[in-house]
Amino acid sequence: MTASTRCARPAAGAAGGALGGMYPDPSFGSPSSAGYRIADEFLKPPVGTVYGDLDWTAIVIGSAPTCQAVTPTADTEYGIARLATNVAAALDEGGMLGWPVAGGRQFSAIPQVGAYYTAKLSTTTHLSMRIFSGLIQNQAPWWAGANDCIGFKAENAGVGSNWVGVVRRGAVQTVVDLGVACDSTWQTLRWRREIDESGNDGIQFYVATQPTGQHNYHYPVIWTAVGSLVTANFPTNALTFCPAGIATRVGAVVRSVDIDYMDFGGPGRRV
Repeated sequence: MTASTRCARPAAGAAGGALGGMYPDPSFGSPSSAGYRIADEFLKPPVGTVYGDLDWTAIVIGSAPTCQAVTPTADTEYGIARLATNVAAALDEGGMLGWPVAGGRQFSAIPQVGAYYTAKLSTTTHLSMRIFSGLIQNQAPWWAGANDCIGFKAENAGVGSNWVGVVRRGAVQTVVDLGVACDSTWQTLRWRREIDESGNDGIQFYVATQPTGQHNYHYPVIWTAVGSLVTANFPTNALTFCPAGIATRVGAVVRSVDIDYMDFGGPGRRV
């Protein structure tokens, strides 16, 4: 994997076998694994208690969050979902978008080599809050106790901060400063499980850039690797999706996070 790669943004929805192609594998003479992909552009307005194209549920952490559709303001934005804390929320209360896990989580632990997760995020209230987007073990505070996760977070008590990548097993974590502020500027962030040239297995974090001098259209996106390959503190517990999570660090003040899209996929050998 080079420091910069190019990738076009996908359409929203779900597809099985789209990346693997389901072609015969010449090494074994049997069908290769299915590639996998889910993506959500949040084009569908909230309906009842579900949100986005993939029907995410607003899950309570301490006090019920609110979720609403936000009108895009640029041609690089499509549907936008805004998740906000309750105005009367106490310290570290809020919520997350996810799927109910009573029927089980989607992954036994860290997804296999080749898996990637992408989210485009911003916030207009970027002080005194906690934000998360990625894969998580428990639909509960991602910052406390034994809660495995891989994703992006911003966390501060009273001042602004950068987005960071996080790989966490229980209370032990590795964080990577992604070098971009968590504020009203949209940031498109990605992590990918990779094997480097020395054979090390790890998570690499990326930030999307858009140099205008290279082309006169919006895509392909240029992905720039940030930090070193993270090879420690891999999750060992089952994980589920959390496109967006928000919690207040100051009571009686609304905090919110906007998500323009999320995307998860990659090749996967399934034999």
